[in-house]
Amino acid sequence: MAQFQLASPVSCRAIGCLLVHPDERRRGVAAVLVASAVAAARGAGAAEIVAVPRVEDVNEAGDLWNRPLALYERMGFVPAQRFGPRLLMRKRLERISSRSA
Repeated sequence: MAQFQLASPVSCRAIGCLLVHPDERRRGVAAVLVASAVAAARGAGAAEIVAVPRVEDVNEAGDLWNRPLALYERMGFVPAQRFGPRLLMRKRLERISSRSA
């Protein structure tokens, strides 16, 4: 079993699975879902959000969430640790100040 060094459980959120129906793919749905997860994590005061996309084509029974690596990279996630066909991606979250400049 893989182990990761993450921020404390209180300040780290994770995207556990991201699956978009085939008829809805290539329409920006996944990007909206990831952006919403990032916003929710930031709103909850999280210091980071992580995801574990598959980076290799390996068919496993029940594993339908393949290869969103490029999406996470576009959304500002960076590689942290590789394990098997998956890659831990993390995005540090900066708090948005409510004070106006």
